[in-house]
Amino acid sequence: MLRGMVNLGSESGGGPPAPPRQANRLLAVSGKYTLDGLMLVAAYQQLSRPTVAGTPAAFTGATGTRRDVLLGLRYGWGRYAVSAGYLQIHQPTVANTDGRQLSLGASAQIGDGTVLLSALQMRQNTASGVAQTAPVLGLGYTYPLSRRTVLYSSYGQVRNSATAAFPLVSADTATSPGARGARVRALVWGIQHTF
Repeated sequence: MLRGMVNLGSESGGGPPAPPRQANRLLAVSGKYTLDGLMLVAAYQQLSRPTVAGTPAAFTGATGTRRDVLLGLRYGWGRYAVSAGYLQIHQPTVANTDGRQLSLGASAQIGDGTVLLSALQMRQNTASGVAQTAPVLGLGYTYPLSRRTVLYSSYGQVRNSATAAFPLVSADTATSPGARGARVRALVWGIQHTF
């Protein structure tokens, strides 16, 4: 399956203080291939972003191009599945946005419940040349009480390097570290009901 998307950008005359005419133009393509228990996915997007400078910040009339690449695979057999992914973000005109993320995951259905495990390695470049890095670990468990009601629990942690301040992000919320280099941990229990 192949998909594509084009956004013509901001509706702007292009003169200050408005963003440039070509700002926020987007080109994106993605593909997915499945065979039995195997799924491969790939995506690429290119976004033209306006640059700002000064105090207070104002549009300069120039743009920078952000390019994102995503690769992923998943293989499932019976009650088990493993996955891996790679994300790269490149935007040379904006500080602290170049980075990459490598992820590994696994799930196992035990009885009626499912155990989920994930591990990520994040890296973000900085203007000083000292990269911000953090390994992230996540462990989760879901148990269906009925077709529409599920109990869930999850634990996650981010071990920020001395210069990093990555938050711990879940599907519902994000927990930020108190300072650079701080470890973030969270434990969640809940129940989900679909009406």
